[in-house]
Amino acid sequence: MSGTTAVVALLVGNTLHVSHVGDSRLVVVRCENGIYSGTQMTSDHTCEQSTELDRVRATGARVEQLQNGDHLDGPLRIFKGSLPYPGIVVTRSIGDSVATRLGVLHQPDVRTIELTEHDTHIILATDGLWDALTVKNIAEIISQIPSAQEAATELTNIGVRRLNQLHLDDNTTVIVVERQRMTASGDRF
Repeated sequence: MSGTTAVVALLVGNTLHVSHVGDSRLVVVRCENGIYSGTQMTSDHTCEQSTELDRVRATGARVEQLQNGDHLDGPLRIFKGSLPYPGIVVTRSIGDSVATRLGVLHQPDVRTIELTEHDTHIILATDGLWDALTVKNIAEIISQIPSAQEAATELTNIGVRRLNQLHLDDNTTVIVVERQRMTASGDRF
């Protein structure tokens, strides 16, 4: 009954091929004139997108926010009829046998992005990071840390601390790819 989200990337030269399901995201960080910024290159598959919401509702799934006392709380979630499960936020995932009957697809969005010499880092991460930090925060952190491995560790640690402060319980997985180092060594991911 449990599935997962995913984001996968293949870099060939300056061409980045991206495939994703759910709310794991890919962000490209760029540096122009010493100023770092980030751009989200994937869109979350959630009920906030009308086409995703319409598909899920067409199956008869119940879509609503969680009830917290006398008020609604959090994002829209998908439930099976009057049952209290699965209660998931994403409209696309891999491996969720119950959710597929509720309109949750395993079909990824796929896109190709042409990178420029200003695009310095590629960040792939689960929603735990994005729930804790903005793309702007992440670009600022990347600008201050010299290595991709150290940046991934720092982003994960900051993200988990922030989730704890917000009283949110979520996993956080982060991959940081430094393009300049990859280009120099010829490595691919």
